[in-house]
Amino acid sequence: LIEAKTTGCFDLLDEESKLPTPQAEHFTIEVHKRNKGHPRFEFPRKSKLRSSREIRDDEGFLIQHFAGGVVYTTAQFIEKNNDALHASLLILIQECKNNFIKNLFPK
Repeated sequence: LIEAKTTGCFDLLDEESKLPTPQAEHFTIEVHKRNKGHPRFEFPRKSKLRSSREIRDDEGFLIQHFAGGVVYTTAQFIEKNNDALHASLLILIQECKNNFIKNLFPK
C-alpha cells in the first residue's frame, strides 16, 4: 500500500507533486480509487478512534498495520514531499570546486 508501483501512496504522491497544481484532495481521491478493495485499506470514518472518524474521506485514509489501524491525513503531504532544490542553491553547487559535491547533483 505504501511503496507499490502505480498504486502505492509514495508513487501516487510523486505523480501528484508533478502536476501543475497539485492538490491534497486529488491525491487522497487517487489513493482511494487505486487501492479500493485492498484488505488493509479503509476510509478514516471506519477508524476505532472517534477523532479519526471525524476526518472526511477526501482528507485522508486508513491503513491497517500489524499493530492496528493508522489514519493518515493528507493535508500537508504534497508540501512535505517537495524536495526540489532552490535554483540559486543548485547553481552554487554546480559552481563548487569540490568534485564530490558537484557529482551529488548532476545537471
